[in-house]
This record gives sequence, structure tokens and C-alpha cells, in this order.
Amino acid sequence: MKRQPKYQIVAKGPFVELTRTATTETQCRRILKLIRQAHLSALDYNMPKPKRPPNRPDRFGKFGRQETYKAQMASWQAYRADPENRLSVQIINLQQQSTNN
Repeated sequence: MKRQPKYQIVAKGPFVELTRTATTETQCRRILKLIRQAHLSALDYNMPKPKRPPNRPDRFGKFGRQETYKAQMASWQAYRADPENRLSVQIINLQQQSTNN
């Protein structure tokens, strides 16, 4: 006998948009983890985190790469904090809805 789905997960983001059902809380957590991983890897693919330069001067004796790294890091953090790039997840409990009817 197939168990009735207990939870419905609705996820919306800039790269992820899906609806899934789960029968147990553990299944629900696993699905959420996968959704979050997919969202973060899509963000990383779109704008990867800048690499930290070595803490030594370049061949001209300058430390200019640190400044560009700081600027890149600031733009990366702004991209990550942008509300348009947020992932919104709703978990709907299907059991409560069916008892109210």
C-alpha cells in the first residue's frame, strides 16, 4: 500500500522552481537539502567566488592583486545578498488541510 504524501514543498528561486511531495520528515529534509545545494551551485556557476591571491608581491613588487580581490569579493557578496537571488521555500502540511475539509 502506498502512503499518502504528508508534505508538499514549493521552491522558487532565480534558477530553481519546483514542487515536490514527501511522506516523511526525513524525506522532506533530504529534498530541502538537495534544493538548497542546486540553488547554491547555480549561483556559484553564475558568479563563482573570487580566488584569494597569494600573500606575496607580484613580479613588480606590488600588492595590487589584494585590492582587486577585495573589489571582486565585495561585488560577489552583493550578488549573494541580492534579494532577487534568494530562494523561497514553502512547506505545506497536507494532513492538516485534509482534516479541515
